[in-house]
Amino acid sequence: MMKSEFEKLLGFEVANSDYKLIDYVYTWHPCISDTEGKKQITDLYRIGGMSIIKSMVEVAKKVQIIESKMNILRIEMRKLETERENLRAGKWDVELTESERRGGMNGVINANA
Repeated sequence: MMKSEFEKLLGFEVANSDYKLIDYVYTWHPCISDTEGKKQITDLYRIGGMSIIKSMVEVAKKVQIIESKMNILRIEMRKLETERENLRAGKWDVELTESERRGGMNGVINANA
């Protein structure tokens, strides 16, 4: 949501520094709905001003960190799925990592033992 849109819903202007936090909470806090978020964040601001917004920042940060980690894992999963599909297709030009050679993954049979 743009600052001007928020201010229009609110009925008055807010400082740029305040809006940065408002937008951050709007974007990342898990209690802010994807469909009703604009109304929710506006109502929250009306009820408690920046105090309530600031109290929500830590949870929003935690969600952002979790989502970032999840994105990294999704990328790794796609790489592993591609590698598995290549092996299934007979593309066996692979090298084991040192950890894989040592059987460093739980539940994986060490073929070199």
